[in-house]
Amino acid sequence: MFFLPLFALLAYDPTAYPLNNNEWSFPLMEIIHIAGFALSIGTICVVDMRLLGVGIFHEAPSQALKDTATWSLAGLLLVPITGFAIFFSDPLMYMHNQSFRFKVTVLTIAIIYNYTIRRWAARTGPSGATAASIGGVILLLGGLALVIWDLHGGFGVAGMASIIAGGLALVLYPSMRKSPEGSWGTAHALIGAVSVLLWVSVVFGGLFIAFV
Repeated sequence: MFFLPLFALLAYDPTAYPLNNNEWSFPLMEIIHIAGFALSIGTICVVDMRLLGVGIFHEAPSQALKDTATWSLAGLLLVPITGFAIFFSDPLMYMHNQSFRFKVTVLTIAIIYNYTIRRWAARTGPSGATAASIGGVILLLGGLALVIWDLHGGFGVAGMASIIAGGLALVLYPSMRKSPEGSWGTAHALIGAVSVLLWVSVVFGGLFIAFV
């Protein structure tokens, strides 16, 4: 049963795929895909900048999170929808591409981080601490599994990023849990910096897909 999807991909004929049958459909899908990233990463970074103490100074991270949450979600929904469409234009090439593996894995890590650890840091206080600790454990254990499975490949490199993100969250957990609502400091800045690095890594992974 496990091998059925693999056999299906081996029998798959990319020449029959709609994105490969005309000159404008693939570029159009890429444009929508990149626009989804621009929308999601752009709005996420607004909150990250507040965690770092820069940006919209009159607005707390919690308020910035509330103002941008819908737009971030819209972009993050657009990314996988268009991403799957692009993937099936040449699935075997993408499956063997280290940069693609890295990009997809870091994207997954960044989304988990965004909706657990970073969200908790922006809101602060004990209310989101449970979700943040669960996110930290998931990223730490998942990263260890990826490194063991694929040490020198795209999954393994992404796994190292996951270990750092999850481990840092668990180390900062005690101090962050006691922080009053609306406050931020060094711990919050570290959480924001890791978020920025994860999303920058996603972008670079995508840029290098064509060269690896």
